[in-house]
Amino acid sequence: MGDLLPFETNYGVLDLLPEDPNISNQSLLDQCFDLDIGDFVNQTLSPAAQDSQMASGYTVDTSHTLSSLRLSELRHLPSALTDYFFKEVIKLYSTWDNSFNSLRIMIGRMWQSSGALYHIMQSMAAVCLSEIFPHLAATAMRERSCALGYLQQNSISPIRKEEHALATFLFGHSSSWFDPHDLATDKFQEAGALISSWSLPDNELSWPFLEEAFDFWKMLLAFTTDTTNGRNLSRQICASPSQLTGRTFPHAWNGTSREIVQLMANVGRLVFSVRTSLPNVLFTNEYQIDFFRDTLEEVGRLEQQLLAFVATEASCIVDPGDPNTPPTHFQHMDEAFRHTGLLQLYRVFPELLTRRYRPWNKDEVLLPLEASKVPTRHERSTWLTSLATHVAQILQEIPFESLNDIWSSIDSGDEDVYWVDVASQKKLSPLMA
Repeated sequence: MGDLLPFETNYGVLDLLPEDPNISNQSLLDQCFDLDIGDFVNQTLSPAAQDSQMASGYTVDTSHTLSSLRLSELRHLPSALTDYFFKEVIKLYSTWDNSFNSLRIMIGRMWQSSGALYHIMQSMAAVCLSEIFPHLAATAMRERSCALGYLQQNSISPIRKEEHALATFLFGHSSSWFDPHDLATDKFQEAGALISSWSLPDNELSWPFLEEAFDFWKMLLAFTTDTTNGRNLSRQICASPSQLTGRTFPHAWNGTSREIVQLMANVGRLVFSVRTSLPNVLFTNEYQIDFFRDTLEEVGRLEQQLLAFVATEASCIVDPGDPNTPPTHFQHMDEAFRHTGLLQLYRVFPELLTRRYRPWNKDEVLLPLEASKVPTRHERSTWLTSLATHVAQILQEIPFESLNDIWSSIDSGDEDVYWVDVASQKKLSPLMA
């Protein structure tokens, strides 16, 4: 495999290797977080470019400088990619970010001694920058290949299981960045096996993070692939930060409620199973009860759990200190998950909606009231559209993703267009997930 970490240290993160006992992991992490990509840009300009700027009195606009640089002007590329990972990639990869982000803390604590983490960081940073620097696409693939080698080596005898699990998560999550058809289900299964087979001391706080991260990964995959073999990690191995403080501390990916993420994963599993095993059956009804008995019973339980779910009040959420993500955002996220879960159930199992149908009133969505009438197909469709619009209003501060293929199907006159079906037909599962 060669040297473990082929560092080229000249500045930035890599100058902070804690050889001095007075430099702690936390101070290193703080330095990583405070890095300015503008400094990186100034240092990666060629001497000629710097002299030209000084002579002209021109000040570098760091928001546009990266796009004007040529790859040949980048020096100390490994250092630059590491800086960019800590400065930008983690921020893009998390629902919130600052120096208290558990993901940032874990990576900051382990990356210097982990070949797998180091090369995964390099690959993720390089692929993010490859739109600006096309040549970095080859660097990203090369670094990813190195990371895979370390993961395969560690899987034989994983001495540091926590480190190996985190590397497996990052490798799997970023697979579709390189191949849009790669869901990395093998890494998903491997991560589940690692987490379910290892218990840690009671004072170990990183393992709950990984357990919840697995739940989140399962939810993402559930609507677009078979997750029935995924481990159920409902056990509580050790105390989480929320249990220790009595308040809810947001997860970097899940937000504040593991329960709603698990419910959404179960919804996705049922939806995927029905839509892929019965492609010619658009809706279920009571005439098909013999075939769908078990599924319908579980769907009914999920509906009741979603209706009974109570999102954590913003006042009970620890403010993570990210000015762009106040505690109220996490409460809205839970509510959006809750309504989205109901939307998917009612869309795929319309009999559930028929049993409780009343003309649309957003204040009654979560109330299990008796039906006032049997809806027509048009009324049911209108009700579902209103619910989808309500979810969009909850998430109005979050930009929508591209849904061109779904809109194209609707514009072409197709009826009852459902995004899970489009994802399967167009092989867009990784994108939709």
